[in-house]
Amino acid sequence: LGVAIVWGIGVGLLRGNDFGNLFLDANGYFYAALILPVWWTTTRVDARKDIRTRMLRATFLAATTLLALKTLFSVYWFTHAGNIFIGANLIPFYRWVRDTGIGEITILPGNFARVFFQSHIYNVAAFFVLLSSRGPISRLIFPLLALNTSVIIVSLSRSFWVGTIAGIIILFVLTRRNLKRGLGALVFTVIFALGLLLTVSRFPFPRPSPASFSAAVQSRLEPGDAGQSRWNLLPALSNVASEHAIVGAGFGKTITYISNDPRIREVSRSGEYTTSAFEWGWLDIWLKMGALGIIGFVGLIISTGWLLYQRAKGDSLTLGGLATLVALTVIHFFTPYLNHPLGIGLLILLTYTGLPCQVKPDV
Repeated sequence: LGVAIVWGIGVGLLRGNDFGNLFLDANGYFYAALILPVWWTTTRVDARKDIRTRMLRATFLAATTLLALKTLFSVYWFTHAGNIFIGANLIPFYRWVRDTGIGEITILPGNFARVFFQSHIYNVAAFFVLLSSRGPISRLIFPLLALNTSVIIVSLSRSFWVGTIAGIIILFVLTRRNLKRGLGALVFTVIFALGLLLTVSRFPFPRPSPASFSAAVQSRLEPGDAGQSRWNLLPALSNVASEHAIVGAGFGKTITYISNDPRIREVSRSGEYTTSAFEWGWLDIWLKMGALGIIGFVGLIISTGWLLYQRAKGDSLTLGGLATLVALTVIHFFTPYLNHPLGIGLLILLTYTGLPCQVKPDV
């Protein structure tokens, strides 16, 4: 994978791709270098991995819980915008979300606010860790599971939904003996999560604004402008990627296509848009790093998945990690994460979880 990243930079430079676009493309992958110290400390000098793993799980669950609470607070803020105090601070709050780059908030049909943070990918991971957990956090498993489920729902991300379903299928395949019980718990969790969202959005103080969550969900099930733009990009991206199937076109490669995004239509009436950032994550890797990039990522995912699978039967954390890996791989088809520190960081955590410790703990 490291060779593929260097290859993508070199090809981009040789092809004369815009250096600004090239740097933005390559910049996200530099984070992958952290996998080297993680691998080295785990397999060579980490004699207390079990202790560190428990600490990591506690920190991870605390961070994702805070992220979920921040998400629900944002839902509350935008569903109560009719209040004088909240309404007066709505724009500064929105600017804080956008300017810090933590996510996006969009008012959908039905006047319900879609709250999507890119870091919600970690709530997906927390969902699987909790769903598969049989350890000491069992007393907190249900409220935390419902909290993370509510985030996956309110993100209204179709790629998250598809990826989560894929992970659930893998999880239930590996634990088929408890399939009926697991399905029952999942259905009950989803119902409770929906009730939590309803409580937050319709909380009576101050008086909530009229909003329909069902109308917002229905709008996300339809292609819409963003979905149609993504499908418009697919043939153009596929054609160019196939032209550079082996070598790749290098980082910074741009493609022109017709977008239905209203913001782009304001600038270009025809909707013609040129960009080097693409929604189709696996095609983006193929286009810019060629076959070597696909081999590098797929090889890393398969090797990490195999390590997790070998330990999954006796370890609930690695079982949840394996389901997370499947979800991340599927989500990357539609929303790019493996070219970004968020997705790469999650992949590093999964690699750490799967790698066996070579030194027996002395405590």
